[in-house]
Amino acid sequence: MPLKYVATTCPYCGAGCGFYLKVKNGRLRGVTPSKAHPVSEGRLCVKGLNSWEVVEHKDRIKSPLIKKNGSFAEVSWDEALDLVAEKLSGIKQRYGSDSLGVWSSARCTNELNYLAQRFARAVLGTNNVDHCARTCHSPTVAGLVRSFGSGAMTNSIDEIRGAKCIFAIGSNAPEAHPLIGWQIRTAKDYGAKIIVCDPRRTDMAKYADIHIQHYPGSDIALLNCLMHIIIKEGLHDREYIKERTEGFEELAKAVERYNPEYTAKIVGVDVDTLHQAALTYAASKPTSIIYTLGITEHIAGTENVMSIANLAMLGGNVGIESGGVNPLRGQCNVQGACDMGALPDVFPGYQKVEDPKIREKFERAWGIKLNLKPGLTTTDQLIEAKKGNIKALYIIGEDPMRSDPNINLVKETLQSLEFLIVQEIFPSTTSEMADVILPGASFAEKDGTFTNSERRVQLIRKAIEPVCESMPDWRIVCEIAARMGCRFSYRDTGEIMDEIASQIGRAHV
Repeated sequence: MPLKYVATTCPYCGAGCGFYLKVKNGRLRGVTPSKAHPVSEGRLCVKGLNSWEVVEHKDRIKSPLIKKNGSFAEVSWDEALDLVAEKLSGIKQRYGSDSLGVWSSARCTNELNYLAQRFARAVLGTNNVDHCARTCHSPTVAGLVRSFGSGAMTNSIDEIRGAKCIFAIGSNAPEAHPLIGWQIRTAKDYGAKIIVCDPRRTDMAKYADIHIQHYPGSDIALLNCLMHIIIKEGLHDREYIKERTEGFEELAKAVERYNPEYTAKIVGVDVDTLHQAALTYAASKPTSIIYTLGITEHIAGTENVMSIANLAMLGGNVGIESGGVNPLRGQCNVQGACDMGALPDVFPGYQKVEDPKIREKFERAWGIKLNLKPGLTTTDQLIEAKKGNIKALYIIGEDPMRSDPNINLVKETLQSLEFLIVQEIFPSTTSEMADVILPGASFAEKDGTFTNSERRVQLIRKAIEPVCESMPDWRIVCEIAARMGCRFSYRDTGEIMDEIASQIGRAHV
């Protein structure tokens, strides 16, 4: 049999590179980069090149598992799904809808994230739905929505190479987003200045023109100081600020005391370096500001993001080619999971749960009355579970025992649940604690879409049949819903995407 080439999207970071899966006799045989792909342009990092190897790995969860007498036993799909539906229905009846929680994932497709939040709201009757952006990029959504009205990159990835200056803070793109790191190196080859703000000497810092090694947690003071210098030197874009921003006087007053001498003691950086960075930024336009979790995973993550937005607007770098504020998402569908409404306070398209008109629109579409109270975040669900208020969790594609803070507390909390469902493709520390494990399908075994960091919606295509008894995740959710009396009438993922488009409508995404 000849090789078959199936175009798809890399399931790792938020760059969203494209490649072809090579298939022969129904088995994966490797990958080939896509030269025509607008992000990767024929290049792949080591993660993308080896992504196919995990699909048929011997450790894959091969069939549904139910814990019996402390050990997992293989069971049929009907037995596993019937038990899940029975337990969720019973807990809902005894304790109410808000005793249940659903965790979706940035590793899941847009279609699955949409179904996860619809399942939570329309079947379980709760807004307790959230995903891993809660501990990584939710400050990006909150901060950029407040600053710009949209919680995503303001510019495209391929514009990075055209910037005259790259201002990177809390990001090590060559390691975390290698193909975007290549774009940054290309910009440097074209003459761009590289400013890196990072307490560590990262790979990107090694080829930076200016490396600011500030103290961890001092980001706002550092950014305020740079804005102070730019304003004092009269290098801010006055015309841009007058025509396209508001609140400049308040900003200038807020940063007034952050002179270099005062700030140097807070951030641990000498005065000359602060001056040099501010003047380089102001003199280079367009400047692309890039950041990742080194900015957001702080107690002041939202404020960090808003400070970055202020710096960008001060230099007139928003709304221009190769400029902007560009958060790089860690996993393949962080942006999409947020866009699809896998968040406790918003429906798809960031439409507020508390807005009566919005809620009525979704009630008409789904044919059911919806809970008007915003739900709990993942962290709050764990707190409430520890108190005994959350009785069951349905976790799809997440491993909080590895990724959430205070693992001992997470372990105690999960052990205290009446019922824990984990939907995964590999065993995990979290799945070991589950009552039921449902084997989902990998990116090569199903159709769907991912949304990358620049909000490019891209197809993943089914290349092989699911291994053993695994099932496409969207079908698993539909099967549970049907057993709980709510039939989702989708024949394929295309119909789910049609519904997504109709429900977002003219909402601002």
